[in-house]
Parts: sequence; C-alpha cells; structure tokens
Amino acid sequence: EASEIDTLTQFITKGINLSATKSIPMIEKRPFSKPLPSFIIGLIKERHQALKKWSYSKKRIIFDDNTDYRVLSNAASTKVRLAIREYRNLVWSNFLKDVGPNFVSSRPAWQKINSLRNNVSAKKIRCLYKADGTPVTRDEEKTDIFREILKKRFAGFDDPNFDQEFREEVETFVTKELGRERDVDDFPRVTKEELLKNIRHLKVRSAPGQDGIYNMMLKNLSDGYLHLILELCNISLKKGEIPNNWKRSVITMIPKGSKLASDPNNYRPISLISCLSKLIERIVAQRLVGYLESNSIIAKQQSGFRR
Repeated sequence: EASEIDTLTQFITKGINLSATKSIPMIEKRPFSKPLPSFIIGLIKERHQALKKWSYSKKRIIFDDNTDYRVLSNAASTKVRLAIREYRNLVWSNFLKDVGPNFVSSRPAWQKINSLRNNVSAKKIRCLYKADGTPVTRDEEKTDIFREILKKRFAGFDDPNFDQEFREEVETFVTKELGRERDVDDFPRVTKEELLKNIRHLKVRSAPGQDGIYNMMLKNLSDGYLHLILELCNISLKKGEIPNNWKRSVITMIPKGSKLASDPNNYRPISLISCLSKLIERIVAQRLVGYLESNSIIAKQQSGFRR
C-alpha cells in the first residue's frame, strides 16, 4: 500500500509530465546554439549537392562525362570544415577582445567553449573482457557484469581497524531517530520563498531521473504545483521519509580516464536521480551547513567542500 508521501509524489509527477506533454513542442533543436552564418550554410548546400551527384554517378553510366564527382564531394566537405573552423576561431577571438585580459570570472569562457563544441552522440560500450579473457558483446551480459561489480563495490565490509563501539553507537542512534516523528522546532517548515529561491538557482541543463521531470519544468510551475511540492517537502522532513521512487536512479557506466575500456573494472557509475529529490536535498544541505557554520562546529582545518 502506498504511503501518503508516495501518493502525493505520484500525483505531482503525473501532473507535471502531463502538463509538459501538452505545452512543450517536441522540436529537435540544440539549445543555446547560434546558427551558422549564411555563407557557411551555402557551402553546406553545395556539399550536399556534390555528394548527391557522386551518389548518382555510381548508380548509372553517364556518357561523355568524365567528371570525378568523388573528388568534388571531398573538396566540398573540406571547404565546409575549414570554413567552420575559421568562423569559430573568429568568434573566439572577438569574445576574448570583448572580455579583456582582466575578467573576473571564468564562467563566460566556459559557456562560450561549450557553445562551440559539437554535439556528442551517445556511445555504446563495444566489447568487454572477463577475467579469463572471454569477450562479452551482448548488452544483457554487460549489464550482468556491471551489476555484480556494483553489488560488491557498495555491499560494505567489516574493517578491523574501524572503531566497533562507535559503529554500534551510531547504529543505535540512527535506529532510534528513524522511529521518531520530527518536531516542528527541530526542523522549521520550509517556506515558499525558500523554495522559490532554490528553484531559481537550479541548473537548466541537468538531466532528469526516472520520473522524466527536468529543472526547466520546475522553473515554470504554477502556484498550485509549487504549493503541492512545498507540502511534499515539509511532510517528508517531518516524517523523516522520502518517496520510494526517489530511491531509484538510472545508472550509466562511463570509463575512467585513459584506462583500458575493455576491462569492466575500469568503469564508474553515474546516477541520474529525480530533480525533485535534488531540490529538497539542496534545501536540507543549506540548512545543515548554515547550522554547522553558525555554531562553529566545523573545524577550521576543514577548508575543502566549503564556501
């Protein structure tokens, strides 16, 4: 039987996705990318025509036409590639002139670099090798291998050097806290202003979790849905529970740097969780850090992972 939190989460998720389906046009377009200038568009059209003529010349015999359309097609492709490279170099040079040598933040530079990058298509993991050297090419077998690796990696282990008395003390405290309903004085209710402030600072390009909700959807919610999310947040904090759907994630395995990609142990997982979950986690983290810093609980030597 679904709990109150799960029921409310399912209602919010279903409503947001339904509204997005009706209101957001499904257009294949790269966001935040500027169109190429007209002369490059013309070169791309010429390349397309050259490639078309080369394709037709291979299918039929054209008498009294000794033109090598393959050479013309390759030349047109080279011309387009060089024109795009020169255009990007010009855009970058103009950007550096506008910014100047003494810019305060590196964020504009990275935004410009990302806008000049090509679209990166998803790459499949081609082939893995087991410990005995057996090749694995089927996706189902690769999934099984990664499942076993992650199961061992996150199963936990008993370290003999760990303070067992401290572990028992922590486990006893956690078990006791899980059975207690939170008081309002322990964790004040989240306000609508606090929720809106955190929504404004969400990253637009963050990938969604299994619920399919993007941060851009959260930024354009109506007052009614903002009220529902606020209630969900406060109920979750009061009861010390989170929806079951937020405990699931979409895991993608990516290779570690320049290590051998055929070894399944050289991959690390990237988990895509719900954007709603990350929103509430952000609010809780801000409160915890604020409490720790205002009460001088964090040691002065702790300089990493702090503002």
